[in-house]
Amino acid sequence: MEKIKDILKKYSFHPFLLIPYVIFYTITKNYKEISLYMSYRPLFIGFAFSLILFLFSKIILKENKKTALFSFFFLLILSTYGVRYDFLEGLYYEGYWPFRHIHRILLISDIVVIFLLLIYIKKTKKSFVGINAFLNTTFILLLSYNLFICLYNFAVTKKKTIQAKVHVKSDKELPNIYYFILDGYANNQTLKKYYNFDNKLFLNYLKSEGFFVQDTVYSNFYATEKSLTSTLNMDCYTKNSIYSNTVFKTLKENGYTINVIKSGYTVTANFEHADQLYQPVGLNELERNLLEHTILRLDDIIGSTVFHRLKNQINAIDLFIIDKQNQFNFIHIVAPHPPYVFDRNGRKITSINKSVNNWEPKERYIDQLVYISKIMRSKIEKIKREDKNAIILIQSDHGPYISSKNKKEIFEARALIFNCIYGPESLKKKFKSTNTSVNTFIHIFNHLFKSNLPTQKDDFVGKAEIMKSITFKEKITH
Repeated sequence: MEKIKDILKKYSFHPFLLIPYVIFYTITKNYKEISLYMSYRPLFIGFAFSLILFLFSKIILKENKKTALFSFFFLLILSTYGVRYDFLEGLYYEGYWPFRHIHRILLISDIVVIFLLLIYIKKTKKSFVGINAFLNTTFILLLSYNLFICLYNFAVTKKKTIQAKVHVKSDKELPNIYYFILDGYANNQTLKKYYNFDNKLFLNYLKSEGFFVQDTVYSNFYATEKSLTSTLNMDCYTKNSIYSNTVFKTLKENGYTINVIKSGYTVTANFEHADQLYQPVGLNELERNLLEHTILRLDDIIGSTVFHRLKNQINAIDLFIIDKQNQFNFIHIVAPHPPYVFDRNGRKITSINKSVNNWEPKERYIDQLVYISKIMRSKIEKIKREDKNAIILIQSDHGPYISSKNKKEIFEARALIFNCIYGPESLKKKFKSTNTSVNTFIHIFNHLFKSNLPTQKDDFVGKAEIMKSITFKEKITH
Protein backbone atom coordinates (compact mmCIF):
# COMPACT_ATOMS: atom_id res chain seq x y z
CA MET A 1 0.00 0.00 0.00
CA GLU A 2 2.81 2.39 0.89
CA LYS A 3 4.51 1.55 -2.40
CA ILE A 4 1.35 2.49 -4.31
CA LYS A 5 1.14 5.78 -2.43
CA ASP A 6 4.76 6.52 -3.29
CA ILE A 7 4.10 5.84 -6.98
CA LEU A 8 1.04 8.13 -6.94
CA LYS A 9 3.10 10.91 -5.37
CA LYS A 10 6.26 10.44 -7.38
CA TYR A 11 4.94 10.01 -10.93
CA SER A 12 2.68 12.33 -12.90
CA PHE A 13 0.49 10.38 -15.29
CA HIS A 14 -2.85 12.16 -14.76
CA PRO A 15 -2.49 14.35 -17.91
CA PHE A 16 -2.49 11.13 -19.98
CA LEU A 17 -5.66 9.83 -18.28
CA LEU A 18 -7.89 12.86 -18.83
CA ILE A 19 -8.64 12.39 -22.54
CA PRO A 20 -9.22 8.61 -22.24
CA TYR A 21 -11.61 9.38 -19.37
CA VAL A 22 -13.51 11.89 -21.54
CA ILE A 23 -13.69 9.36 -24.39
CA PHE A 24 -14.96 6.46 -22.28
CA TYR A 25 -17.33 8.71 -20.35
CA THR A 26 -18.81 9.77 -23.69
CA ILE A 27 -19.16 6.14 -24.76
CA THR A 28 -20.93 5.13 -21.52
CA LYS A 29 -23.45 7.93 -22.01
CA ASN A 30 -24.11 7.03 -25.66
CA TYR A 31 -23.35 3.30 -25.83
CA LYS A 32 -26.51 2.54 -27.82
CA GLU A 33 -25.30 4.73 -30.69
CA ILE A 34 -21.54 4.27 -30.33
CA SER A 35 -19.37 1.19 -30.85
CA LEU A 36 -16.21 0.51 -28.87
CA TYR A 37 -14.05 0.30 -31.99
CA MET A 38 -14.80 3.98 -32.64
CA SER A 39 -12.52 4.88 -29.73
CA TYR A 40 -9.23 3.76 -31.32
CA ARG A 41 -8.57 6.85 -33.40
CA PRO A 42 -9.58 9.40 -30.72
CA LEU A 43 -7.47 7.54 -28.12
CA PHE A 44 -4.40 7.56 -30.36
CA ILE A 45 -4.79 11.23 -31.32
CA GLY A 46 -5.55 12.16 -27.70
CA PHE A 47 -2.45 10.40 -26.38
CA ALA A 48 -0.24 11.92 -29.07
CA PHE A 49 -1.54 15.40 -28.35
CA SER A 50 -1.12 14.94 -24.57
CA LEU A 51 2.46 13.78 -25.06
CA ILE A 52 3.37 16.68 -27.35
CA LEU A 53 1.78 19.16 -24.94
CA PHE A 54 3.65 17.63 -21.99
CA LEU A 55 7.02 17.71 -23.76
CA PHE A 56 6.51 21.26 -24.99
CA SER A 57 5.39 22.46 -21.53
CA LYS A 58 8.40 20.82 -19.90
CA ILE A 59 10.72 23.01 -21.98
CA ILE A 60 9.18 26.02 -20.23
CA LEU A 61 8.45 24.64 -16.74
CA LYS A 62 11.35 22.15 -16.37
CA GLU A 63 9.89 20.21 -13.40
CA ASN A 64 7.72 17.15 -14.07
CA LYS A 65 4.98 17.88 -11.52
CA LYS A 66 4.61 21.49 -12.63
CA THR A 67 4.55 20.36 -16.25
CA ALA A 68 1.95 17.69 -15.48
CA LEU A 69 -0.30 20.10 -13.59
CA PHE A 70 -0.20 22.73 -16.33
CA SER A 71 -0.79 20.08 -19.03
CA PHE A 72 -3.73 18.67 -17.07
CA PHE A 73 -5.53 22.00 -16.69
CA PHE A 74 -4.73 22.96 -20.28
CA LEU A 75 -6.36 19.71 -21.47
CA LEU A 76 -9.26 20.19 -19.05
CA ILE A 77 -9.99 23.60 -20.57
CA LEU A 78 -9.85 22.16 -24.09
CA SER A 79 -11.98 19.13 -23.15
CA THR A 80 -14.80 21.20 -21.65
CA TYR A 81 -14.93 23.96 -24.25
CA GLY A 82 -18.03 22.67 -26.04
CA VAL A 83 -19.83 21.94 -22.77
CA ARG A 84 -19.26 25.51 -21.60
CA TYR A 85 -20.33 26.78 -25.02
CA ASP A 86 -23.62 24.87 -24.79
CA PHE A 87 -24.21 26.24 -21.29
CA LEU A 88 -23.67 29.86 -22.37
CA GLU A 89 -25.72 29.34 -25.53
CA GLY A 90 -28.59 28.03 -23.40
CA LEU A 91 -28.35 31.11 -21.17
CA TYR A 92 -28.31 33.33 -24.27
CA TYR A 93 -31.50 31.81 -25.69
CA GLU A 94 -33.16 32.08 -22.29
CA GLY A 95 -32.20 35.76 -22.09
CA TYR A 96 -29.71 35.42 -19.22
CA TRP A 97 -26.52 35.94 -21.26
CA PRO A 98 -26.13 39.17 -23.26
CA PHE A 99 -23.28 38.25 -25.62
CA ARG A 100 -24.06 36.57 -28.94
CA HIS A 101 -20.47 35.85 -30.02
CA ILE A 102 -19.87 33.03 -27.56
CA HIS A 103 -16.83 31.57 -29.33
CA ARG A 104 -15.08 34.92 -29.14
CA ILE A 105 -15.78 35.29 -25.40
CA LEU A 106 -14.71 31.75 -24.58
CA LEU A 107 -11.51 31.85 -26.62
CA ILE A 108 -10.33 35.13 -25.12
CA SER A 109 -11.15 34.06 -21.57
CA ASP A 110 -9.52 30.63 -22.02
CA ILE A 111 -6.33 32.13 -23.44
CA VAL A 112 -6.13 34.55 -20.51
CA VAL A 113 -6.70 31.75 -17.97
CA ILE A 114 -4.07 29.49 -19.58
CA PHE A 115 -1.54 32.34 -19.69
CA LEU A 116 -2.11 33.26 -16.03
CA LEU A 117 -1.96 29.59 -15.03
CA LEU A 118 1.37 29.19 -16.83
CA ILE A 119 2.85 32.22 -15.07
CA TYR A 120 1.61 31.09 -11.64
CA ILE A 121 2.90 27.53 -11.96
CA LYS A 122 6.26 28.69 -13.29
CA LYS A 123 6.84 31.26 -10.53
CA THR A 124 5.44 29.39 -7.53
CA LYS A 125 7.75 27.44 -5.25
CA LYS A 126 5.09 24.82 -4.43
CA SER A 127 5.97 21.22 -5.21
CA PHE A 128 2.37 20.10 -5.99
CA VAL A 129 3.03 16.63 -4.56
CA GLY A 130 -0.40 16.42 -2.89
CA ILE A 131 -2.48 17.58 -5.84
CA ASN A 132 -0.40 15.36 -8.12
CA ALA A 133 -1.28 12.28 -6.03
CA PHE A 134 -4.91 13.37 -5.80
CA LEU A 135 -5.29 13.79 -9.57
CA ASN A 136 -3.51 10.50 -10.25
CA THR A 137 -5.81 8.64 -7.85
CA THR A 138 -8.99 10.38 -8.98
CA PHE A 139 -8.50 9.77 -12.68
CA ILE A 140 -7.36 6.20 -12.26
CA LEU A 141 -10.64 5.54 -10.44
CA LEU A 142 -12.77 7.57 -12.89
CA LEU A 143 -11.21 5.95 -15.95
CA SER A 144 -11.46 2.45 -14.44
CA TYR A 145 -15.11 2.95 -13.52
CA ASN A 146 -16.11 4.26 -16.97
CA LEU A 147 -14.11 1.58 -18.74
CA PHE A 148 -15.84 -1.09 -16.65
CA ILE A 149 -19.31 0.38 -17.32
CA CYS A 150 -18.47 0.68 -20.99
CA LEU A 151 -17.38 -2.96 -21.32
CA TYR A 152 -20.34 -4.12 -19.22
CA ASN A 153 -22.85 -2.25 -21.41
CA PHE A 154 -21.42 -3.75 -24.58
CA ALA A 155 -21.32 -7.22 -23.02
CA VAL A 156 -24.97 -7.32 -21.89
CA THR A 157 -26.55 -5.17 -24.60
CA LYS A 158 -24.97 -6.38 -27.80
CA LYS A 159 -26.54 -4.72 -30.79
CA LYS A 160 -29.29 -6.81 -32.26
CA THR A 161 -28.52 -8.36 -35.60
CA ILE A 162 -31.18 -8.65 -38.25
CA GLN A 163 -32.37 -12.22 -38.56
CA ALA A 164 -32.51 -13.83 -41.98
CA LYS A 165 -36.07 -15.00 -41.36
CA VAL A 166 -38.47 -12.78 -43.27
CA HIS A 167 -42.15 -13.61 -43.36
CA VAL A 168 -42.88 -12.69 -46.94
CA LYS A 169 -46.54 -12.01 -47.61
CA SER A 170 -46.01 -11.09 -51.23
CA ASP A 171 -44.08 -13.28 -53.71
CA LYS A 172 -44.08 -10.70 -56.51
CA GLU A 173 -41.49 -8.08 -57.24
CA LEU A 174 -42.37 -4.77 -55.65
CA PRO A 175 -41.10 -1.34 -56.67
CA ASN A 176 -38.17 0.25 -54.91
CA ILE A 177 -39.09 3.09 -52.56
CA TYR A 178 -36.82 6.11 -52.09
CA TYR A 179 -37.78 8.07 -48.98
CA PHE A 180 -35.92 11.37 -48.78
CA ILE A 181 -36.28 13.44 -45.60
CA LEU A 182 -34.99 16.96 -46.20
CA ASP A 183 -34.58 18.31 -42.68
CA GLY A 184 -36.25 21.70 -42.16
CA TYR A 185 -37.23 22.15 -45.84
CA ALA A 186 -40.06 24.71 -45.97
CA ASN A 187 -43.09 24.42 -48.18
CA ASN A 188 -43.73 27.16 -50.71
CA GLN A 189 -46.37 28.93 -48.63
CA THR A 190 -43.80 29.50 -45.90
CA LEU A 191 -41.07 30.48 -48.35
CA LYS A 192 -43.20 33.12 -50.05
CA LYS A 193 -44.71 34.51 -46.86
CA TYR A 194 -41.67 34.61 -44.57
CA TYR A 195 -38.65 34.43 -46.89
CA ASN A 196 -39.84 36.42 -49.91
CA PHE A 197 -38.79 33.49 -52.08
CA ASP A 198 -40.82 31.53 -54.61
CA ASN A 199 -39.64 27.94 -55.10
CA LYS A 200 -41.55 27.65 -58.37
CA LEU A 201 -38.55 26.49 -60.45
CA PHE A 202 -38.14 23.35 -58.36
CA LEU A 203 -41.88 22.79 -57.94
CA ASN A 204 -42.53 23.19 -61.68
CA TYR A 205 -39.71 20.75 -62.38
CA LEU A 206 -41.25 18.18 -60.03
CA LYS A 207 -44.67 18.54 -61.60
CA SER A 208 -43.22 18.22 -65.09
CA GLU A 209 -41.54 14.97 -64.02
CA GLY A 210 -44.82 13.48 -62.82
CA PHE A 211 -44.68 14.27 -59.09
CA PHE A 212 -47.78 15.14 -57.10
CA VAL A 213 -46.73 18.16 -55.03
CA GLN A 214 -48.89 18.63 -51.96
CA ASP A 215 -48.33 22.12 -50.56
CA THR A 216 -50.86 21.97 -47.72
CA VAL A 217 -49.29 19.17 -45.67
CA TYR A 218 -48.02 19.67 -42.15
CA SER A 219 -46.09 17.52 -39.73
CA ASN A 220 -47.91 16.12 -36.72
CA PHE A 221 -45.08 17.19 -34.45
CA TYR A 222 -42.57 19.97 -34.07
CA ALA A 223 -39.14 18.34 -34.14
CA THR A 224 -37.42 15.56 -36.10
CA GLU A 225 -37.63 12.68 -33.63
CA LYS A 226 -41.34 12.99 -32.81
CA SER A 227 -42.24 13.85 -36.38
CA LEU A 228 -40.48 10.84 -37.91
CA THR A 229 -41.59 8.57 -35.06
CA SER A 230 -45.24 9.31 -35.83
CA THR A 231 -44.72 9.02 -39.61
CA LEU A 232 -42.76 5.75 -39.42
CA ASN A 233 -45.26 4.23 -36.99
CA MET A 234 -48.31 5.61 -38.84
CA ASP A 235 -49.69 6.77 -35.51
CA CYS A 236 -49.41 10.07 -33.62
CA TYR A 237 -49.82 8.34 -30.27
CA THR A 238 -47.51 5.38 -30.82
CA LYS A 239 -45.48 3.88 -27.99
CA ASN A 240 -42.96 2.48 -30.47
CA SER A 241 -39.65 4.25 -30.92
CA ILE A 242 -38.29 5.55 -34.19
CA TYR A 243 -35.70 2.73 -34.16
CA SER A 244 -38.18 -0.17 -33.97
CA ASN A 245 -40.84 1.44 -36.15
CA THR A 246 -43.82 -0.23 -37.79
CA VAL A 247 -42.99 0.87 -41.35
CA PHE A 248 -39.58 -0.82 -41.47
CA LYS A 249 -40.97 -3.95 -39.81
CA THR A 250 -43.92 -4.17 -42.22
CA LEU A 251 -41.72 -3.66 -45.26
CA LYS A 252 -39.36 -6.43 -44.13
CA GLU A 253 -42.30 -8.78 -43.57
CA ASN A 254 -43.31 -8.10 -47.16
CA GLY A 255 -39.92 -8.92 -48.64
CA TYR A 256 -38.26 -5.52 -48.69
CA THR A 257 -34.59 -4.91 -47.94
CA ILE A 258 -34.15 -1.84 -45.72
CA ASN A 259 -31.21 0.41 -46.61
CA VAL A 260 -30.35 3.44 -44.47
CA ILE A 261 -27.78 6.14 -45.19
CA LYS A 262 -26.77 7.54 -41.82
CA SER A 263 -27.41 11.23 -41.37
CA GLY A 264 -24.69 11.86 -38.80
CA TYR A 265 -27.25 12.55 -36.06
CA THR A 266 -28.31 10.04 -33.44
CA VAL A 267 -32.03 10.62 -34.06
CA THR A 268 -31.70 8.54 -37.27
CA ALA A 269 -28.51 6.66 -36.43
CA ASN A 270 -29.63 3.06 -35.80
CA PHE A 271 -32.70 1.12 -36.82
CA GLU A 272 -33.63 -2.28 -35.45
CA HIS A 273 -35.10 -3.56 -38.72
CA ALA A 274 -32.50 -2.13 -41.12
CA ASP A 275 -30.52 -4.56 -43.25
CA GLN A 276 -27.82 -2.11 -44.26
CA LEU A 277 -26.69 1.00 -42.38
CA TYR A 278 -24.34 2.96 -44.59
CA GLN A 279 -21.88 5.27 -42.84
CA PRO A 280 -20.60 8.00 -45.20
CA VAL A 281 -16.86 8.64 -45.11
CA GLY A 282 -15.94 11.02 -42.30
CA LEU A 283 -16.12 11.24 -38.54
CA ASN A 284 -17.93 8.49 -36.67
CA GLU A 285 -20.59 9.15 -34.00
CA LEU A 286 -18.08 9.18 -31.13
CA GLU A 287 -15.81 11.64 -32.93
CA ARG A 288 -18.74 13.90 -33.77
CA ASN A 289 -19.80 13.83 -30.11
CA LEU A 290 -16.28 14.74 -29.00
CA LEU A 291 -16.14 17.44 -31.64
CA GLU A 292 -19.30 18.98 -30.22
CA HIS A 293 -18.20 18.99 -26.57
CA THR A 294 -14.48 19.79 -26.75
CA ILE A 295 -12.31 22.51 -28.28
CA LEU A 296 -13.08 20.92 -31.65
CA ARG A 297 -16.41 22.72 -31.29
CA LEU A 298 -14.55 25.60 -32.97
CA ASP A 299 -15.37 23.81 -36.22
CA ASP A 300 -18.66 25.72 -35.89
CA ILE A 301 -16.75 28.72 -37.25
CA ILE A 302 -15.34 26.85 -40.25
CA GLY A 303 -18.05 24.27 -40.87
CA SER A 304 -15.72 21.83 -42.66
CA THR A 305 -16.98 18.73 -40.82
CA VAL A 306 -20.64 19.37 -41.66
CA PHE A 307 -19.75 20.30 -45.25
CA HIS A 308 -17.84 17.08 -45.91
CA ARG A 309 -20.40 14.92 -44.10
CA LEU A 310 -23.23 16.25 -46.26
CA LYS A 311 -21.15 15.95 -49.44
CA ASN A 312 -20.26 12.33 -48.64
CA GLN A 313 -23.86 11.52 -47.77
CA ILE A 314 -25.12 13.04 -51.01
CA ASN A 315 -22.55 11.04 -53.00
CA ALA A 316 -23.55 7.86 -51.17
CA ILE A 317 -27.13 8.08 -52.47
CA ASP A 318 -25.97 6.81 -55.86
CA LEU A 319 -24.94 3.50 -54.25
CA PHE A 320 -28.61 2.65 -53.67
CA ILE A 321 -29.92 3.59 -57.10
CA ILE A 322 -29.73 0.12 -58.59
CA ASP A 323 -31.83 -2.08 -60.87
CA LYS A 324 -32.91 -4.43 -58.10
CA GLN A 325 -36.45 -4.66 -56.78
CA ASN A 326 -37.90 -4.73 -53.26
CA GLN A 327 -35.50 -2.09 -51.88
CA PHE A 328 -36.54 0.57 -49.37
CA ASN A 329 -34.02 3.41 -49.15
CA PHE A 330 -34.24 5.75 -46.16
CA ILE A 331 -32.21 8.92 -46.68
CA HIS A 332 -32.30 11.65 -44.03
CA ILE A 333 -30.39 14.73 -45.22
CA VAL A 334 -29.88 17.34 -42.49
CA ALA A 335 -30.28 20.29 -44.84
CA PRO A 336 -31.43 22.99 -45.51
CA HIS A 337 -31.47 22.80 -41.70
CA PRO A 338 -28.56 24.80 -40.26
CA PRO A 339 -25.61 24.93 -39.92
CA TYR A 340 -25.32 26.68 -43.28
CA VAL A 341 -22.26 25.45 -45.16
CA PHE A 342 -23.33 25.57 -48.84
CA ASP A 343 -23.94 28.42 -51.22
CA ARG A 344 -26.46 27.95 -54.04
CA ASN A 345 -23.91 26.13 -56.18
CA GLY A 346 -22.68 23.78 -53.46
CA ARG A 347 -19.50 25.68 -52.71
CA LYS A 348 -18.37 25.80 -49.11
CA ILE A 349 -19.04 29.04 -47.26
CA THR A 350 -16.80 30.03 -44.38
CA SER A 351 -18.57 32.99 -42.87
CA ILE A 352 -21.37 33.44 -40.37
CA ASN A 353 -23.68 31.30 -38.27
CA LYS A 354 -22.62 27.68 -38.30
CA SER A 355 -24.68 26.86 -35.19
CA VAL A 356 -27.01 23.90 -35.60
CA ASN A 357 -29.73 25.90 -33.80
CA ASN A 358 -29.41 29.26 -35.56
CA TRP A 359 -31.82 29.68 -38.51
CA GLU A 360 -30.61 33.15 -39.41
CA PRO A 361 -29.80 34.82 -41.72
CA LYS A 362 -32.66 33.90 -44.03
CA GLU A 363 -30.50 34.39 -47.11
CA ARG A 364 -28.23 31.54 -46.02
CA TYR A 365 -31.21 29.27 -45.45
CA ILE A 366 -32.49 29.97 -48.97
CA ASP A 367 -29.04 29.38 -50.47
CA GLN A 368 -28.81 25.96 -48.82
CA LEU A 369 -32.39 25.12 -49.80
CA VAL A 370 -31.69 26.02 -53.46
CA TYR A 371 -28.59 23.82 -53.48
CA ILE A 372 -30.39 20.85 -51.92
CA SER A 373 -33.14 21.30 -54.52
CA LYS A 374 -30.52 21.05 -57.28
CA ILE A 375 -29.16 17.88 -55.70
CA MET A 376 -32.63 16.38 -55.58
CA ARG A 377 -33.13 17.14 -59.28
CA SER A 378 -29.97 15.20 -60.16
CA LYS A 379 -30.94 12.25 -57.95
CA ILE A 380 -34.48 12.16 -59.37
CA GLU A 381 -33.13 12.08 -62.93
CA LYS A 382 -30.77 9.23 -62.05
CA ILE A 383 -33.51 7.23 -60.30
CA LYS A 384 -35.96 7.65 -63.18
CA ARG A 385 -33.26 6.70 -65.67
CA GLU A 386 -32.06 3.56 -63.86
CA ASP A 387 -35.09 2.51 -61.77
CA LYS A 388 -38.13 3.27 -63.89
CA ASN A 389 -40.75 1.71 -61.58
CA ALA A 390 -39.55 3.43 -58.41
CA ILE A 391 -41.72 5.23 -55.90
CA ILE A 392 -40.03 8.46 -54.81
CA LEU A 393 -41.17 10.29 -51.70
CA ILE A 394 -39.61 13.63 -50.78
CA GLN A 395 -40.74 15.07 -47.46
CA SER A 396 -39.52 17.39 -44.74
CA ASP A 397 -39.84 16.48 -41.07
CA HIS A 398 -40.71 20.04 -40.04
CA GLY A 399 -40.38 23.56 -41.36
CA PRO A 400 -37.85 26.24 -40.40
CA TYR A 401 -37.84 28.31 -37.23
CA ILE A 402 -38.49 31.98 -38.00
CA SER A 403 -37.91 34.99 -35.78
CA SER A 404 -41.25 36.64 -35.09
CA LYS A 405 -43.16 38.27 -32.26
CA ASN A 406 -46.24 36.37 -33.40
CA LYS A 407 -46.36 32.83 -32.02
CA LYS A 408 -48.88 31.76 -34.65
CA GLU A 409 -46.42 32.72 -37.39
CA ILE A 410 -43.62 30.76 -35.71
CA PHE A 411 -45.93 27.76 -35.42
CA GLU A 412 -47.14 28.02 -39.01
CA ALA A 413 -43.62 28.12 -40.45
CA ARG A 414 -42.53 25.23 -38.26
CA ALA A 415 -45.59 23.04 -38.86
CA LEU A 416 -46.06 23.25 -42.65
CA ILE A 417 -43.79 20.86 -44.53
CA PHE A 418 -42.67 20.07 -48.05
CA ASN A 419 -44.28 16.93 -49.44
CA CYS A 420 -44.34 15.30 -52.88
CA ILE A 421 -44.73 11.79 -54.26
CA TYR A 422 -43.82 10.09 -57.54
CA GLY A 423 -45.44 6.82 -58.54
CA PRO A 424 -48.53 5.37 -60.17
CA GLU A 425 -51.55 7.68 -60.52
CA SER A 426 -53.58 5.45 -58.22
CA LEU A 427 -51.02 6.03 -55.45
CA LYS A 428 -50.77 9.78 -55.99
CA LYS A 429 -54.54 10.01 -55.86
CA LYS A 430 -54.56 8.59 -52.32
CA PHE A 431 -52.38 11.46 -51.07
CA LYS A 432 -55.02 14.02 -52.09
CA SER A 433 -57.32 12.85 -49.30
CA THR A 434 -55.17 13.81 -46.28
CA ASN A 435 -52.90 16.64 -45.17
CA THR A 436 -50.65 15.26 -42.42
CA SER A 437 -47.43 13.23 -42.68
CA VAL A 438 -48.72 10.50 -40.35
CA ASN A 439 -50.75 9.10 -43.28
CA THR A 440 -47.78 8.85 -45.66
CA PHE A 441 -47.14 5.11 -45.38
CA ILE A 442 -50.76 4.24 -44.79
CA HIS A 443 -51.36 5.40 -48.36
CA ILE A 444 -48.28 3.58 -49.68
CA PHE A 445 -49.12 0.30 -47.92
CA ASN A 446 -52.75 0.40 -49.05
CA HIS A 447 -51.46 0.80 -52.59
CA LEU A 448 -48.65 -1.79 -52.50
CA PHE A 449 -50.22 -4.51 -50.41
CA LYS A 450 -53.89 -3.92 -51.21
CA SER A 451 -54.52 -3.46 -47.50
CA ASN A 452 -57.28 -1.35 -46.03
CA LEU A 453 -55.53 0.60 -43.28
CA PRO A 454 -57.68 3.49 -42.01
CA THR A 455 -56.19 6.95 -42.42
CA GLN A 456 -55.45 8.98 -39.30
CA LYS A 457 -57.22 12.21 -38.48
CA ASP A 458 -55.49 15.34 -39.80
CA ASP A 459 -54.48 16.80 -36.48
CA PHE A 460 -51.37 18.60 -35.22
CA VAL A 461 -51.36 16.84 -31.84
CA GLY A 462 -48.44 18.83 -30.47
CA LYS A 463 -49.86 22.27 -31.26
CA ALA A 464 -50.95 23.29 -27.76
CA GLU A 465 -47.67 22.18 -26.24
CA ILE A 466 -45.66 23.95 -28.92
CA MET A 467 -47.58 27.21 -28.75
CA LYS A 468 -46.99 27.23 -24.99
CA SER A 469 -43.26 26.47 -25.30
CA ILE A 470 -42.36 28.98 -28.03
CA THR A 471 -40.29 31.93 -26.86
CA PHE A 472 -38.74 34.58 -29.02
CA LYS A 473 -35.18 33.61 -28.13
CA GLU A 474 -35.91 29.90 -28.23
CA LYS A 475 -33.25 27.31 -28.89
CA ILE A 476 -34.68 25.06 -31.58
CA THR A 477 -33.16 21.62 -31.96
CA HIS A 478 -33.73 18.62 -34.17
